[in-house]
Amino acid sequence: MTSPTQGWRNASIGIKLAISNFVLVLVFFSVFIFTISHLIGKMIEAASNAEVVAKTKLAVDLASASDRDLRARGAALGERYRGQSHAGTQAQRQAT
Repeated sequence: MTSPTQGWRNASIGIKLAISNFVLVLVFFSVFIFTISHLIGKMIEAASNAEVVAKTKLAVDLASASDRDLRARGAALGERYRGQSHAGTQAQRQAT
């Protein structure tokens, strides 16, 4: 029976070169694919972060505009109520 290391030692130079070449190309392409996927992942992350920031700013601006509008409407409604209340009080005073 032969062990795996003896099989490698007894293999011909052609087999050794072919396997070594295959392993070298496999390592090269693995590093290449890892690098590309890492860079693409970073680009996608940056783009999604920018989109989240833009959408958050849009939501904050919408809430701010809604708050200003509601405050303005509330103030106008308060003024109308005070005006009506004041006019009603004067009318009651004149009637008596």
